[in-house]
Amino acid sequence: MELFDPTFLQSQLTWTGLAFAMLLVLMWKFVVPAVNGILDARISKIQNDLDDAEKAREDSEKALADYTRQLQKARSEASEIVNRAREDSQKLIEARTAELEADLKRKAEDARKNIDAARESALNDIKKEVAGMVVMVAEKVIDAEVDAKKAGKITDESIKELMN
Repeated sequence: MELFDPTFLQSQLTWTGLAFAMLLVLMWKFVVPAVNGILDARISKIQNDLDDAEKAREDSEKALADYTRQLQKARSEASEIVNRAREDSQKLIEARTAELEADLKRKAEDARKNIDAARESALNDIKKEVAGMVVMVAEKVIDAEVDAKKAGKITDESIKELMN
């Protein structure tokens, strides 16, 4: 048997071509659709994963924007609270200061009145003492009795002269 025998080679080529064609048909009919199905499923899964990732990214951006907005709102509310607290404390300080000043003025006025009353009382006491002394001196000088009315008048006149 010869290796390159055309009769043998022809039958071998025919059966090889026929087997190759059958293999191609089987591959095309069964293997390619199965592989395409697997690839399509894989592509679909990857596309779904990409869509989910995009949605998650958008959701996280929305959440970040919402968080930023809430943070800004919280900061502005905190700033308003601090400003209100400052204003309230300033008003409280002013009110308390005004109250203390009024209290001090009232106490100063009360003290002034007490001082005036004490001065008046002391002057009256001194007048009585002086009147008593004047009466005693006048009695000794005149060697007569002087009544209280007359002594008060003499004392008042003497004090007025001394004050001027």
